Amino acid sequence: MHDLLQDMGREIVRLESPNEPGQRSRLFFHEDVRHVLEESMGTNKVSGMIIEMPEGEDAISLNPEAFVQMKRLKVLINRNASFSSGPYYLSNELRVLDWFEYPLQSLPPNFHGNKLIIFKMCGGFIKELSFIKFKNLTSMYFSDCNFLTKVPDVSNIPNLKELIARNCTNLIEVHDSVGSLGNLFLLVFWKCSNLRILPRSLKLRSLDVLEFDGCSSLRSFPEIGCEMNSLTSLYLSGTAVEELPLSIGNLTKLDELYLDKCKNLKRLPINIILQLQHLRRVGIFVGCTNLVKKMGSTTMEDEISSNEEQLQELAPPTNSSNGSSALQVLNHQNCFQSESNFFPISSFFTMFNSSDTLTNLNLRGSEFVSLPTSIKGFVALKRLNLEDCKKLEEILELPPNIELVNVSGCKSLEKFSEVSRIMEFNGSHIKSLDRIDLSGCDKMHEKIWNYKVPNPLQWKVCMCLNLSLSLS
Repeated sequence: MHDLLQDMGREIVRLESPNEPGQRSRLFFHEDVRHVLEESMGTNKVSGMIIEMPEGEDAISLNPEAFVQMKRLKVLINRNASFSSGPYYLSNELRVLDWFEYPLQSLPPNFHGNKLIIFKMCGGFIKELSFIKFKNLTSMYFSDCNFLTKVPDVSNIPNLKELIARNCTNLIEVHDSVGSLGNLFLLVFWKCSNLRILPRSLKLRSLDVLEFDGCSSLRSFPEIGCEMNSLTSLYLSGTAVEELPLSIGNLTKLDELYLDKCKNLKRLPINIILQLQHLRRVGIFVGCTNLVKKMGSTTMEDEISSNEEQLQELAPPTNSSNGSSALQVLNHQNCFQSESNFFPISSFFTMFNSSDTLTNLNLRGSEFVSLPTSIKGFVALKRLNLEDCKKLEEILELPPNIELVNVSGCKSLEKFSEVSRIMEFNGSHIKSLDRIDLSGCDKMHEKIWNYKVPNPLQWKVCMCLNLSLSLS
């Protein structure tokens, strides 16, 4: 039905001027677009143009004055066409300018863009943006614009809601004014590998998502200059950030925080992070080698200590409604290594003692020997991933509502109280427990073979040699 309606609409537009496409209100057939742009046959009747060429088509030999007569053009979208040259003129009636591989370093000198709402550039040669004063602009998007080096002063664009730059590898600086855009909702810089300079302070009261994933040269994160109670997601994975400011506490509604693979990260205000009552998902320690080492050293005593009394002060704050932290997912893959040299697992469990919101915990690849018995205090935990914890020898307790435990590849594991209870008494005292994955646990495999296997009932213990047992 949609295709039929589209075809009907296009036929109605074609009938506006059957013989001359430049006299129609909209242009979308690639043959018509090529004719109008190469022969400069456009008129002020054209209000919209979508350029989408078949694969393998030659570049359009654009007449530099092709757009001069299209003074009422409001929508210009080039999805994939290449041009041999750039435009000399663009209509100031444009609301949407979306140009794939724009062929010039700047927009035409006549173009002030006061009515422009959406500005999008993917690839191409665009470099100079200092003249931009698009007062009605709400969305600015750059992708693979490798000549772009700076996001300019945007103080004259008060309505901007989205500013996105993806894979702009030569982008170095974001102007200070970006940090004060009151209506900005989405601010994303993804894999801008040379980005180093950000606004000194962020006062973005409407911002919902802030992302710098893959900005590998970014060493400094701005101060949070006011309470930003709309921000829910902060992504800093793969950056060179060395520390977060204490003002991170102004992100009062933060729901997700990701700092994975931040190899230069040395300092975190953990006590402040744990006071963020809406924080549910955290990825901090994965690949943060400097931070994990420092957290285990004596120089970190002021920030975090394995002393239980001090750690209790850093424990998650109580939620006004249910007396607990909101944290639901923790990813600490490959984090906890030898107790003597790195941040000890016992300290971690003391920090998050008796969590009644945490549902998923990933400790894959960590090198602790024993799972602390305080794990039983995690009453909401349903999924526990201990895969490839090759030094893990014993698990004495599990949370009371656990559903899935993955200990596959734990070659040193030889004492697992819940598995022993299952084999001896044909069932678990944890009613919610549905599955334990023991594949690759050689020592546990040997122990289980010593038991008489009961009749298949509720759930599975999966072991090495692809043996699957159903047990009560």
